[in-house]
Amino acid sequence: MATVPDGTNVSTCQKLTFALDGIFGLMCWCTVGQGPFSVGVTQFSIETDTISAVTLKGHPLAGWRYWRAFSVGTNDVVVETGAADTSGPGLKNYAGYYIFQGRQTKLWQEDFQYILSDLRERGLAQQGSNPAYNIVKGKWGYDQTYIMSHIIQHLPNSCGN
Repeated sequence: MATVPDGTNVSTCQKLTFALDGIFGLMCWCTVGQGPFSVGVTQFSIETDTISAVTLKGHPLAGWRYWRAFSVGTNDVVVETGAADTSGPGLKNYAGYYIFQGRQTKLWQEDFQYILSDLRERGLAQQGSNPAYNIVKGKWGYDQTYIMSHIIQHLPNSCGN
């Protein structure tokens, strides 16, 4: 769906640039006439198995996202993502954010379902046994305190951005 240059190793203060691939790149509101967009990594923690990022100038969204993995039992791992964001500047980003807000959640659902399906095909995983964490569909709307507790906010100039 998106590409990042080969050999990219994620680290704090790193800028990651994404370009949507194929037909999705042509259909997505966020890339029409815009091209690739970037995020700055604000946290990369092996201790908490968390990565968080802030959108950079030119991104169709303005805000933060995190990804983390944690165990809820023997051989039961949860992969979670969350965001506190709004539209980036401009009418196109504002309209796209509100018109396609359900599509954003659907994209993450499809990503997580692909990961689970791929792991199942290789005999490495099955969907977890803890129903409280079997929310592959996601939801729009969030508990801002919970989301922000997983995002370390660095001032943009602390990473030289």
